[in-house]
Amino acid sequence: TAGSMATGIYLSTDGAVTWKNVFINGCGAYEQWNDVASSADGYTLYALQQDMGLYVSTNQGASWARNPVDPTLTYANYNRVSCSSTGGTVAVSLMGGYIYVSNNFGYTFTAAKSLGLNSFYFVSVSADGFSMTAGASWLYTSMNGGATWSQNRAPSLAWTDVAYSTGSFYAVAVAAHQQTYGGIYLSSDNGNSWTLLPAADQTLSWQSVTIDSTGARITAVASTVGEYHSTDFGKTFTKGTLPSGVSYKAIAGSSDGTFSVVTSMYSGGIYYTTKN
Repeated sequence: TAGSMATGIYLSTDGAVTWKNVFINGCGAYEQWNDVASSADGYTLYALQQDMGLYVSTNQGASWARNPVDPTLTYANYNRVSCSSTGGTVAVSLMGGYIYVSNNFGYTFTAAKSLGLNSFYFVSVSADGFSMTAGASWLYTSMNGGATWSQNRAPSLAWTDVAYSTGSFYAVAVAAHQQTYGGIYLSSDNGNSWTLLPAADQTLSWQSVTIDSTGARITAVASTVGEYHSTDFGKTFTKGTLPSGVSYKAIAGSSDGTFSVVTSMYSGGIYYTTKN
């Protein structure tokens, strides 16, 4: 089962029936992969390892190159990564509220304005690369690459991820189940207002989400449970084929929804599928 596999890269070309293990050079058998991001075409990928930083692939995961994001940091708890539809604009968040932004496919990074939130958890980049959303118990939005931030109208929850569609104004957000119910929330006005999608189980610990270019197809992963798919703007959700019992951390996908990549912590790895 996947839960017994060592951490690494898992590639599937037959709809997740079989998996091929491909390790990233220099990475051990058990690494903590915290997040993954994908360009709209699925060829530029970013994988974030908690201590080592960012790994970049420009060939759909066939090979990878490491970028530590900030070489001056002796210790960095890298937590989340997100990119624009081209993959050219990349944002990386560190636990403690710090954000680093690259406009050259992750080759170099500059520090964006810190939100000053010790519990800051993630950052997401819009398809065009201009808008960013950061979250913890609240959501914050920047329209200028992280120079300034304003609080979003979303309710206070344990927010774990936001994803933007390409070519439309749809955005989708997930919140983990903690003191209050989590769930999946959809916005049709680029994140100005949010609606809970009741078809998604509010008792699950939702970790990450992706949305296609039309806003109709939503895929989210819940820790230890797996992925759920919707093709009708979140009216209904169907459980996917990933096995339960693995600590899933992140999901990303292409704009047409045909290519997906999933990360899991410790005993899972990075999973690929070219079908959904």
